[in-house]
Amino acid sequence: MEVLEKEIEQLLEKGIVPGLAMVRVGRLPEHVECMEKAEAFGKSVGVVIEKYIFPEKCDETDLMDVLEVINDDPQIHGILLLEPLPDDMSERRIRGILNPAKDLEGLDWGSLAGTDVDSIRKLMETTVKAAKGQLR
Repeated sequence: MEVLEKEIEQLLEKGIVPGLAMVRVGRLPEHVECMEKAEAFGKSVGVVIEKYIFPEKCDETDLMDVLEVINDDPQIHGILLLEPLPDDMSERRIRGILNPAKDLEGLDWGSLAGTDVDSIRKLMETTVKAAKGQLR
């Protein structure tokens, strides 16, 4: 964790606060737990977590509109769209609008279901790596 904290400190010195958007539709217990643990871990290392929580029966277009806003937000360096989405939503269409540079889906989200500390740390490390890209 020392390396992660040092990288975040370097970003903060340059005026960059790593930001992660977590998007959840509904209240699956594992999604709620993941958000809680990520928020606590993020706070402990200096990553800002923005939570976007939609009801189970939200309109797909409303979700996509918010994802577009998140894509364009320079304060957000990583986006985690918690899946599965409700059956009546198209994961392919929704995931397709995410900014690939911010989409953290590249991680092994199967291991995140248990929300172990190592998975949360990988999430933060990926967000910090994306934030460091602003320095180039």
